Order: sequence, then structure tokens, then C-alpha cells
Amino acid sequence: KGNALFGVLFMILASALVWVPATLLTAPVKRESLIVFYRRVRPPCWGWGPVARLAPEVTAERWGEALLHWLLGTTGLYALLFGLGWLVLGQGTVALAPLLAGVGLLGWLAWRIARTP
Repeated sequence: KGNALFGVLFMILASALVWVPATLLTAPVKRESLIVFYRRVRPPCWGWGPVARLAPEVTAERWGEALLHWLLGTTGLYALLFGLGWLVLGQGTVALAPLLAGVGLLGWLAWRIARTP
């Protein structure tokens, strides 16, 4: 168990040694790119206030809606992954439920996103 903990701490430190300098040494993204991204993705306004003010026509996604979409996507993808894993291992009957659940959840997510103005 000590080696696993060391491995996790090493990965955290190693990744931080890469992303922190990369963040501080690269130029900021152009404001126009941020506005295009904001219009396309419509993230909740928290943290996006300055960009949101430059695109007042955009209705940002509400936090509850964003959380539901995240939950549907994450659960759907994991269900598909487990289902495909069981299918590859020859456990077709066990794989059926998570595969159907994953397709259903991701389908519901796609339907919700498609009907969003």
C-alpha cells in the first residue's frame, strides 16, 4: 500500500511540475476565442462573468442542468465501458444491462442537449 500511495503522490507532483509552468509561461487565450467558446458551450456564469458580459445574448446553462448533464454523461460512459468489458470477457448476459443503461443515459443526454435553444 505504501508504494501505491507513493505512486499517486509522484503522479500529482509530476503533473503539477508540467502544468503549472505551462500555465504561467504561455500566452493567455485571445478574448475572441473565449467568446466563441462561451457561445458554443454556454457554461454556467460562475468564473465566466467578464466573457458573459461580452456575449449578453447567450443564455448560460444553469448549475442544476449542468450537474445533471455531467451525471448523465459520466454514468452513461462508465456503464458502456463496463458493459463492453463484460462483453469482451464473454459475459454477454451480464453486459446487456449496463450496455442498455449506457445507451439510454447517453441518448437522454443527447436529446436534452439537442432541444436546448
